[in-house]
Amino acid sequence: MGPAAGARLFTRVTEMTAARTDQEHIDAILLSDPSVPDRTSYLSDSTDARDFVPILQEKARLLEMLGCEVLAMSCNTAHAGYSEIASAAPHTQFLHMPKETIQFVASLGCQHPIILATTGTIESNIFQSLCADEGIDCVLPSIELQVLIMDMIYTYLKAGKTVPTKMLRTACAKIIASGADSIILGCTELSLLDLGCYYGSLPIIDALDVLAWRCV
Repeated sequence: MGPAAGARLFTRVTEMTAARTDQEHIDAILLSDPSVPDRTSYLSDSTDARDFVPILQEKARLLEMLGCEVLAMSCNTAHAGYSEIASAAPHTQFLHMPKETIQFVASLGCQHPIILATTGTIESNIFQSLCADEGIDCVLPSIELQVLIMDMIYTYLKAGKTVPTKMLRTACAKIIASGADSIILGCTELSLLDLGCYYGSLPIIDALDVLAWRCV
């Protein structure tokens, strides 16, 4: 969710594992099912959108049956249905990527992170409520910046295309103008970008990296 984000998570778990041999790595299963309905379309009340929760409940049950003890879902937007999905695999530890991310942000002392995520994630209030719990005053993208973020995700990253440099620089300028003291990559597709060279000194917290670290 999407396939590239799932593969990226698997790679990061492997890279973060302190293993000297193949045998010291973590037993892991990557379940990639591109038939899962688009989460943002459903959460945005698109008339023809299908609910993504039932199929993810089915996958959670399958992974529990296969012996998985820890589950990790490489889509922040899908965490809008976290409780329902987690209830399908009650004997596992189901990591909550946005929650783990905000706790990490709090540990860094960041007080005004900007949330870069899909419109579905923003409208579901996932990160905002978690920030409030930690006493963090998060910054939301302007309408213009949110349009840019969605364009990056759906027109380019999900399609396997390179995001134009001009688009990245425009987004960077809008992020700096927002007054944020840090950046949360709250969509795992954004993890596929190398953003450090565009956002200067602002700390970038990648939710996918936080999730991979917690898996290890």
